[in-house]
Amino acid sequence: MCVYNYYPTKDDLMAQITIYLDDELEKLVKAAARGANKSQSRWIAEILR
Repeated sequence: MCVYNYYPTKDDLMAQITIYLDDELEKLVKAAARGANKSQSRWIAEILR
C-alpha cells in the first residue's frame, strides 16, 4: 500500500477573494469562461493579468 501525503507550502497557496456580480454580469462571466474552456476563477485571473 502506498500513502501519499501532500502538505502545501506557502508558495503553493493562492489567495482567495469574493466578488459580487449582478445576474447579467454573472451570466456573461460564466459564458465567457465556458467558451474559453476555463474555470471562472482562471478566466478572471487571466483577464486581470
